Amino acid sequence: MWIWQHEDWPDFQWDESVLAPVLRQIHFNQGLLLGRSETENTEQTTRVDILPVLQLAN
Repeated sequence: MWIWQHEDWPDFQWDESVLAPVLRQIHFNQGLLLGRSETENTEQTTRVDILPVLQLAN
């Protein structure tokens, strides 16, 4: 199903008390990823494995 096929499109509703902690964790993980990528040796090929970051968000 595409997002525009959703019954409530485009008037979505959400529970902020459920969403806020998840978004805080995502923001925290983004900071970790950014810090890690900034400390990589620029002469090396920078490869960031996103899977562990995504797993932390769950």
